[in-house]
Amino acid sequence: PAFHFRNFLSGQVNNYYIGAYDPYRWGPRKYWQPVWDARDLLRGRTIKGIANEIPMFKGGKNIPDWAKADPDKYVSDWIRSQARAYDIIGPQHTREHLVAAAELETKYDVLRSRFIEEVPGERTLGQRWRDIKGSDRPWYRKFMGGAREVGHEVEGYNRLSPMIAFLKQGVSLDEVARKVKLAQVDYSMLTDFEKNVMRRIIPFYTFTRRQIPFVIEQLADPSSKMAQTVK
Repeated sequence: PAFHFRNFLSGQVNNYYIGAYDPYRWGPRKYWQPVWDARDLLRGRTIKGIANEIPMFKGGKNIPDWAKADPDKYVSDWIRSQARAYDIIGPQHTREHLVAAAELETKYDVLRSRFIEEVPGERTLGQRWRDIKGSDRPWYRKFMGGAREVGHEVEGYNRLSPMIAFLKQGVSLDEVARKVKLAQVDYSMLTDFEKNVMRRIIPFYTFTRRQIPFVIEQLADPSSKMAQTVK
C-alpha cells in the first residue's frame, strides 16, 4: 500500500509540474478535480458537465446527432477510447515508448512489459479483484495479482487525470499524449540487464533512470514550475 500511495503522489506532483490543472476550477480544486474526473472514468461513469468543458465539444460541436441527448456520456466514452488509442493507458503508455526504440532497438520487447488491455472503466478495480479471487490461481498468485491491479489503477489515475486537464485547456491530443508519457514512469519496462543487474546494484534504479530525462527537460525550461520551485 505504501508503494502505491507514493507512486500516486509522485505521479500527481509530476502532473503539477507539467501544468495539468482544470481551467474551470480555482484554488487546490483545480489540481484535484481532474483526479475526481479520472475516478469517474475508471469506474465506468460519466463525467458530469465534461462536454461543455472541453473546447472541441463545447456547445455541441463534434458531437453526432445520436449522442446529443447525453453529450457528457459521449465525451466520457470518447476520452476512454482516446486514452487507449494514443497509448496513454496501454501497451506503451510511458516515456519508455519515446526512448526505447532509439536506446534499445530490438532488445526491447513490448510484449513482456506490463500493459492494460481494455478501455479504462470497462471493468472496475472491484470487478478485476473478484475475477482474481474466483480464479484457480494459488493464494500467493491471487495476492500478487490483486496488488498488481491496484498498481494499474494508480497508473490510471496518474495518466487519465492530466489527459482530462489538458483536454479542458484545449491542448491537442498529440501534445496531451506527449506530455503524459514524458511525465510518468513505468516500473516494469526494463531491459534484462537493467532488471537482473542494475536494479540489484542501485536502489530505486528504475525510478531514477526514468525520471532523469523528465527532470532535465523541466529544469532546462526557466518558465517551468519545477525550475521556479528550485529557484
